[in-house]
Amino acid sequence: MTANTVTREVEWGECDPAGIVFNPNFASWFDHCTTLLYAAAGWPKQKMVKDFAIVGCPLVETNAQFRAPARYGDVVTIDSAFVEVGTSSFKVRHRVTLGDRLCVEALDTRVWTAKDPETGRLKSTAIPAEIISAFTA
Repeated sequence: MTANTVTREVEWGECDPAGIVFNPNFASWFDHCTTLLYAAAGWPKQKMVKDFAIVGCPLVETNAQFRAPARYGDVVTIDSAFVEVGTSSFKVRHRVTLGDRLCVEALDTRVWTAKDPETGRLKSTAIPAEIISAFTA
């Protein structure tokens, strides 16, 4: 399965009064890392949207386990990987580490989504074979 790694320094504004990363900021990091993961698979988000006339891949479920804090100035590594690709949805695992210490592990489920031409509403649709192949490479 395709994977990608990002290294980043924790910024002051990402921390709560206790000096540790405010939990909702991890969701923002994971969203950004998912976009980078698409590119690592050879399909930048803008290209997927254009070539397949989708609106995107919204997050429909997330689960995170917070094991150890990350603090201002820490340099963390975020490993993201596709772990399951289905007919119209896929799962991405994110692991935030500080050295050898696991800080956060999350599993996100996203859905390949297009606009229904009749209703204009969003609907899940089948992930194209070339995307499945790229995500699972």
